[in-house]
Amino acid sequence: MGSISPAADSRSARWRRGLSNVPVPVPHLAGVGAAVLLGRLGATPRQPPAAAACGTLLAGSGVLLAAAAWRAARPVDLARPQVLVVSGPYRLSRNPMYLAWLLFHAGAGTAAGSGWTALTLPAAALLVHRAIRDEERRLLEEFGSRYEHYAACTPRYLRLRTTQKNPFGRDG
Repeated sequence: MGSISPAADSRSARWRRGLSNVPVPVPHLAGVGAAVLLGRLGATPRQPPAAAACGTLLAGSGVLLAAAAWRAARPVDLARPQVLVVSGPYRLSRNPMYLAWLLFHAGAGTAAGSGWTALTLPAAALLVHRAIRDEERRLLEEFGSRYEHYAACTPRYLRLRTTQKNPFGRDG
């Protein structure tokens, strides 16, 4: 048996550290599983190809957004951040990984033709939103005015309006 080279061991450690940086919101994971499973157990009509394609597109968009967010956050330990991640998708949303999970949840349920997604998605989103609020309080304590400025300039999820942002108001 050969031993693992130091370079391969270092790459493996970087991958493990990088993957530990991906928040896995259990409510979305459970919601996707429940929606798909309940959809398969019930007598659901055959999924129209257009709906399946839209669901696949949504889920794929979630995966791509998660990959871009992971790439931007890779150098930072998100569990104990020393700096704010404000590049990549974090320029457009303070929570792109959570947004990615929401897209994946909606897409997987739609692609599977599960009407249960209409129940599991809002429930999971509400639970994750509460966790995000707690996370924001910790970031404000940790980074103070730097996080306050970032939060004022960057929406919590997405900016849905196209009007000029009020520089004195809070968004999100």
